[in-house]
Amino acid sequence: MENVNMLDGITLAYVGDCVMELYVRKLLVSAGISGSRDLNNIAQKTVNAAAQADAYHRIENMLTDEESDIFKRGRNCGHLNLPKHAKMSDYRIATGLEALFGYLSLTGNEERLAELLRAAVVLPMQNEQKE
Repeated sequence: MENVNMLDGITLAYVGDCVMELYVRKLLVSAGISGSRDLNNIAQKTVNAAAQADAYHRIENMLTDEESDIFKRGRNCGHLNLPKHAKMSDYRIATGLEALFGYLSLTGNEERLAELLRAAVVLPMQNEQKE
């Protein structure tokens, strides 16, 4: 896609939200989870502002300067519609993460996108196994 650098943070985050959601859905299915209720419950615990803020903190030291700039573009864009159960700080970080994933997808940098998604996303049952 041409002119990806001209897109604002909200637009990049719009695409990145879909990218992350699809990644998580594929991950859940490949983990052998079935049934729409279980799939949706686990996905909702994985793709929300707090979980995405945690995901960002897992990868922030891996980011290049350019990737950090894209993250900041998303994080710092106007946030008018705060979800009911989200803290503003988590929501801003989540939007930045989604913007980064959207940017990497739109620029065709699928290998880097996959690397960051693998490092960032931890399914709730993976957390339970660690405890």
